Amino acid sequence: MKKILKISGVILGVLMLSALAVYIFCPGLLTYVQVKKDCPNIDCTIGRFSGFDVTAPEDWTSVTIDGVTVRGPKDALNDSELFPFNKKGDFYVMVMTSEISPNSFYDENLQNSEDDYAHFLKKFGKELYMDGYEGTCFLRELTSEDCLKLRGKDLKVFKEVAGLKEAISGIEKLSYCEHDGLKGFFSDYGEGKNQKYNYALWLFGKEHEYIIRVGSNDEETVYQCLSSVKIEEN
Repeated sequence: MKKILKISGVILGVLMLSALAVYIFCPGLLTYVQVKKDCPNIDCTIGRFSGFDVTAPEDWTSVTIDGVTVRGPKDALNDSELFPFNKKGDFYVMVMTSEISPNSFYDENLQNSEDDYAHFLKKFGKELYMDGYEGTCFLRELTSEDCLKLRGKDLKVFKEVAGLKEAISGIEKLSYCEHDGLKGFFSDYGEGKNQKYNYALWLFGKEHEYIIRVGSNDEETVYQCLSSVKIEEN
């Protein structure tokens, strides 16, 4: 009986030492295991978009809104600046332009505090305020391994950020792209209620960012429309 107790004590001691070693040298291991389980997209990073190999048909018409020129079928022409082309149930184009300005990575709806977020981001060499491009790259390039050397409140923030990435990853798939001399992203929003193919260009200029979103039941039509996009910055 004493021998069994001794063996049990040794095993328990080894387990405790192992747990202590994990805590000291790899404090984020438990968080790593948890986010791998709860966030299937945690290790999905931004892809690469090779570009368009199609052009818009010659009989398409063009519209220019806030420096963005885009072409589409004449029978889908619309007088709305937000949706310059809109053929119900078959085809739409949405154009949005806004000024680039740093925005806080934190908002009041999050569980952790602003100071906690600032401390967390500092571990990655980032500031609390980032523009849309930098903030998106940081969030979408974050992986499960990034938590392994974090500890304390930084691990709590990591779990929350991993949840944010998971939610966004379920909405759109991103790829890096360059178009008309501007850097940005090609976005795939997946199949919608009325259109099977919903893609977008999210481009960043010197002072403005541009989102041109196109949906259609024909994939080639979407590519033709997006390939026609031209940006003229002021």
